[in-house]
Amino acid sequence: MQYSRKPALRGLLSEHPARPVVSQLDQVRSLLRQGGGPISLYKGLGTQLVGVVPTSLVYMPTYELVTQLVRSLEQGGIAERSLPASQLASIATGIVSSCVRVPISVVKVRATAKWTPPAS
Repeated sequence: MQYSRKPALRGLLSEHPARPVVSQLDQVRSLLRQGGGPISLYKGLGTQLVGVVPTSLVYMPTYELVTQLVRSLEQGGIAERSLPASQLASIATGIVSSCVRVPISVVKVRATAKWTPPAS
């Protein structure tokens, strides 16, 4: 038994939005026309940097420290080579950077939503 693909195609086309899809370049153009010029493209940059900079400041030093620590333990014969130092350093770095990133993200979300704690 053969099935026709035409009904499925008609259903797909009927769900297609009536307005055309706007490209990213069109969005940038409209933003530049509406708001204060090229500076409007950088709105919210400060908030983004507040979240990115502390995580970046923690990420690489943690990776280097854990890598050196694991390699020194391996060379000293204290620890066996179960995982390469880079993998252990990646795991530790992910945990430490999450401990920095999550509270900052919570603060950003609450500030964006203008969240106020419920009265006790």
